[in-house]
Amino acid sequence: MIVASHAHETKSGVIELRNIARLIQRRLSYMPAIAWYKFKNGKGIEEHAQEGILIYKIMQEAQQYRLDPISAQSFFRVQIAAGKTIQHRCFAEWMFTPGFHTSGSTDLTELRQCISQTGSNMLREISAYLRSKQHFSLDDLLTYEEYITDKRLRSHEKMLLLTQLAAIVRVSSEVRHY
Repeated sequence: MIVASHAHETKSGVIELRNIARLIQRRLSYMPAIAWYKFKNGKGIEEHAQEGILIYKIMQEAQQYRLDPISAQSFFRVQIAAGKTIQHRCFAEWMFTPGFHTSGSTDLTELRQCISQTGSNMLREISAYLRSKQHFSLDDLLTYEEYITDKRLRSHEKMLLLTQLAAIVRVSSEVRHY
C-alpha cells in the first residue's frame, strides 16, 4: 500500500476523503448478500435492466450535486463491475463449499435500497470534497485503499476504483439532462 503525506490537507478534507472510501466499501459490502440471494434462487449475476436504471439515477443525482454525469457514470460502472466480480467470486466459493450458507438479509428490495442510498451519500460526499479541493489527488486516494477491505477484490481492482474516483469532476455551469 502506498501512503501519501496529508500535511497539506485540512482536517475536513481528510475526513471527507475517508468517508468516501468508507462509502465505497459499504456499497461493496452488500454484494455477498446480493450474490447469496441470486445463488440460492438460481439467478444469474448479470442484471442489465437493473444496471441501466441505476446508471440513469446516478447521472441524474450527479447533476443535482453539480458533478459531471459522464465521469460519475464511469466511476459507478467500475463499482458495478467490482460488485459483479465479488458476486462471481462468492458463487465460486459457494459452489466448492458443500453445505455453505451465509447470514444477512436476503430481501433484494431492501438491499437495493441500501445500495442506492449509499450511492447517493457517496455522490454528496464527492461533491462536498470537490467543492473544497477542486480535484482528487490520486496520491491522496491511494492512502485510502486500505478502507476497501473486501478480500475478493485484488489490489489492481481497488486501484481502478480509485482511479475512476479521481476522474470525477465538478461542473461550474448547468449540464444537460439525461
